[in-house]
Amino acid sequence: MLDAHDERDAMKALTLAELEARIQGGENLQRVELAGLNLSGAKLGGAQLQRANLDGANLENAELSGAQLQGASLREAFLVGAKLAQAVLSNADFDGANLSGADLSDADLTRANLAGAKLEGAKLRGARLRYAQLDSCDLADAALEGASFSHADLTDALLSGVRATGTSFSRAVLERADLRDAVLAEADFEGANLDKAQLANADCTRTRFLEADLSHARLDWAKLQEADLRRANLHGVSLNGAQLTGAHLFGAGGEPHAADVAIAEWVDLSPGADGERRGTLD
Repeated sequence: MLDAHDERDAMKALTLAELEARIQGGENLQRVELAGLNLSGAKLGGAQLQRANLDGANLENAELSGAQLQGASLREAFLVGAKLAQAVLSNADFDGANLSGADLSDADLTRANLAGAKLEGAKLRGARLRYAQLDSCDLADAALEGASFSHADLTDALLSGVRATGTSFSRAVLERADLRDAVLAEADFEGANLDKAQLANADCTRTRFLEADLSHARLDWAKLQEADLRRANLHGVSLNGAQLTGAHLFGAGGEPHAADVAIAEWVDLSPGADGERRGTLD
């Protein structure tokens, strides 16, 4: 039986065509050693690579759609432009990996570690990232429509300019996250922690912030028309120039920044968010 060192040497001796042939032939390569290999452009769609070691591997523009990578290690891997649509990546470790421009549409990233990973401009539409670790990751300008980040840790994450219409961030931690200029219309932040988050100029039209912690968050010039802020913590929140017409504010607590001037023709103060009790911000 080959030990790990011999197996790694054996895999390095394979040509890319031979590796592709083994994968396309349905061979199970779980726990295989591929760390540091140049697999740029490889055709590995549907590969069975559970718990494989791909640390530091070059997978630029690789085809990995539908691949099984549960528990795989891809720390510091280079996956720019990689195709990972519908891949199973639960519990995978992408710490410090570069996934800029990668396609992760409908991928399963449940409990994956993406701490410090670079996902600028990545496609994550419909992806599942429940309980994922995304602290300090770069998701700027990423496409997140319909994805689920429920219970995920996005502390200090960069999400400026993301497109996240209908995305779920329920119970997620977004302390100090940067969501400036993000499109968050109809997204769900119920129970999320947005303490000190930056949401200036974000589109939060009909966004759900039910019981969310927005203390000391900056929502200057944000679009909050018909947003659900019932029982949210608004202590110290900055709302200068924010548009709040039709926002649901029943039970919202805390004192917003005193010097701010928000814009609202009327707000909804009814418990059921049905518009039966209208008021103003005066």
